[in-house]
Amino acid sequence: MVKKLLIAIIAAIDIALLVLIIIGAVDAKKAAGSPEPSRPAVTQKADDTGRPGPATEPPATEPPATEPPATEPPATEPPATEPPATEPPATEPPATEPEYPASKEVSVDGCPEEGDLEGLELNDKNRLVWTGLTENAVKISSFKAVKGGWKCYMIEDVNDPDDDLIYFCNLNISGSSDSAKVTIRWMYWYDGESGLEEDEAEDYVYEGGWKSGKLTASDGKFEIEIKSFRLENGREYAVGTIDWGDGAVGVFALVRP
Repeated sequence: MVKKLLIAIIAAIDIALLVLIIIGAVDAKKAAGSPEPSRPAVTQKADDTGRPGPATEPPATEPPATEPPATEPPATEPPATEPPATEPPATEPPATEPEYPASKEVSVDGCPEEGDLEGLELNDKNRLVWTGLTENAVKISSFKAVKGGWKCYMIEDVNDPDDDLIYFCNLNISGSSDSAKVTIRWMYWYDGESGLEEDEAEDYVYEGGWKSGKLTASDGKFEIEIKSFRLENGREYAVGTIDWGDGAVGVFALVRP
């Protein structure tokens, strides 16, 4: 009986040792490291041509920087909107006729006297000019304003240096701008030999018209032109020429009162 019990105990011990040996073997195997399952290896994906394409490992999933671009609006400063220069064209009012002295008030019936010819000169073109007039002298553009009598000083022929005959006379303007009349009343003449003499010649009458501040007239034989009518300091001035028809040209100056 005892023998059987010992055999049973020894058998149990053997079984226990066998279990321990099996457990130890299992632990040793684990210690040797059997491969743990891991994520599937990244495979390469074939492209349309059957050739392997690049690795399809998904890209890093960190979201791209989403910092919005600078949202400063572009400069919206409007272009210069200065309107084009709208300066109106010069609108100078039409020249208004100045107030001239009434022709009857300044009209004279005599000839030049001492002092009337101050500032009168013969220029290098053999024309008489009133050099005493200033830039303030007013141009007379009205025929009505020049009507009446004027003191007239005339050199008979400026083309002949030997002709020293000078006339002191009165020149009268009458009529209308379209039908003007110029009458010369000879009063005195002067030359180097005889001196001053009274002139008994009949009046000369010329007919013509007024245009743009100039008066032209003729008696069918002689031509007369009067221009440059001016007003300054209460006196009126003008100059003119007379063509005698034979090459001789006379020049004259007018002044009043």
